Amino acid sequence: MYDTDRSGCITKEELASMLRALPDDCLPPDITEPGKLDEIFDRMDANSDGKVTFEEFKDAMQRDSSLQDVVLFSLRQQ
Repeated sequence: MYDTDRSGCITKEELASMLRALPDDCLPPDITEPGKLDEIFDRMDANSDGKVTFEEFKDAMQRDSSLQDVVLFSLRQQ
């Protein structure tokens, strides 16, 4: 869902694009705060290479419930 170019990794641009495409009522209220998207992405990008692999994504979701709340919020709304 997030890896729109099917490269095997999620980029910050892909995450931002996906979030921009969602209706406002599907987004966490604080997502528009300055730096929030960077913070979310950086917490998932364990090796700081600018890409989030499936393993990094999975590990981040398992260790950080606040990331689950933000990243998976839109899926729960459907």
